[in-house]
Amino acid sequence: AASFVGTGHSEGATPLLDVPDNAEAQVPTSIDLHTKPSWPIYFLMGLAVSSLFFVSSGLQFWVTPYMEQLYIAENSKRSLTESIQALRQDAHRMVVLLVMVISLTAPILGVIV
Repeated sequence: AASFVGTGHSEGATPLLDVPDNAEAQVPTSIDLHTKPSWPIYFLMGLAVSSLFFVSSGLQFWVTPYMEQLYIAENSKRSLTESIQALRQDAHRMVVLLVMVISLTAPILGVIV
């Protein structure tokens, strides 16, 4: 049973995929990873994705407190009457909002652009 390009089966049509009638009997139940010819590609792609997650997690972990400290330092100079606790709460809210907006829009913009 073969699939053909175009509508209908004609003698001049090019088969897309030649599937034998007993194809279901030939489906392997397990994959031998040692004989896979492109094993290094899978390994390198997994390593690349893991590296990206490592870097993005590190940025989220270290940049958040850094941005909070910058926000507190900038605003503590402007308003001496506010308490440091109120500045910390404002800084935390601002940083969480910015990280949320960036985390939600960056993947979408990356796909569009």
